Parts: sequence; structure tokens; C-alpha cells
Amino acid sequence: MRHLPAFLLGIFLSLPIITSAYVPDDPYGTTVTETAEVIAIVSTGDETIPGTSTISHEQVLRATVISGPDKGQIVSVKNDYSDVKVGDRFLIVKQTYQNGDTTYFLQDVDRRSGLLVFSILGAVLVIVFAGMIGLRALFSLGISIAAIICILLPLLIKGLPPVPIAVAVSTLILF
Repeated sequence: MRHLPAFLLGIFLSLPIITSAYVPDDPYGTTVTETAEVIAIVSTGDETIPGTSTISHEQVLRATVISGPDKGQIVSVKNDYSDVKVGDRFLIVKQTYQNGDTTYFLQDVDRRSGLLVFSILGAVLVIVFAGMIGLRALFSLGISIAAIICILLPLLIKGLPPVPIAVAVSTLILF
């Protein structure tokens, strides 16, 4: 019971690594999420949102796509999400419309490296404070996550009944 806080901290720090954003299918074209790095800030400015008195800060960026189908391309990205600077990595959404036009916009700042560092730190802390019990707990956590991702989710996506599948996977995880 005294190791419960360290165990919960490990779970809390490792969950963001295994989750990802869901971008739904767009009936008006296709969307692809890619990672990019800012190479230049073309312009910045403030703009009033029509119909309101709210001021929105906007940047136009030049970025190099570093992952995905457009890897290596330099693209122009409209950013009204948050201020970024040269060298920052972020996730972009490539929207390709049915008429062939393509638009890139900033979806979120890429936080995967920071999340990975904190997850590793959390695992190390669990092992330091709980020793072999902590290591076994992390191993069990990994097996549980793998069972959910590799068994439960694919079966649910296929449309099988959720309650019996969840009970079966839970029983498998328990033993």
C-alpha cells in the first residue's frame, strides 16, 4: 500500500505516450496529420474575429515537414493556435479538398519528447522506490496496455459485443 503513490504516478506519466489525437474523416476531402519544424516566421499580426470584438493573434510560418507523406517539403502554415518560434516542432494538419487545393494549419505543439522523458522518469522513480515490485508492476502495466490495444480494441472495432469481450480481456489481464 505504501507504493501505491509511486505506482499511480507511473501510470499517470505513461498514459499520454500511448494516447493520440483522433482526427475524424472529412467528407469534403482528406486530412493527414504530420510533424513539422518552423524554419521562418513570415508574418505576425492581430486580427479581429468578424462579428465579435475578440482579437486573435495570427502567424504565417514556413515549415519543413519532418514526418508523414510530405516529408522534406517546405510548406506555408497558418497559425492562430499559439505563438511558435523558429526551431519549434508542431503537428500540422494537411487538408486536401476535393478540388485539389491543399491547406496546412497548426494543430498542436509536438510534446512527445517531453512526455517520453517524464514517462521514463516516472518508470525510473517507480523502480527506485519500489524495487523489484515496481519493476513487476510496470511489466504488468505493459502487458495490460498491450492486451487492451492488441486484443480489446481490434475486437470492439470489428463490432463484437463489448461486454463479453471486456470481461474476457479483463480476465486475461487478471491472470
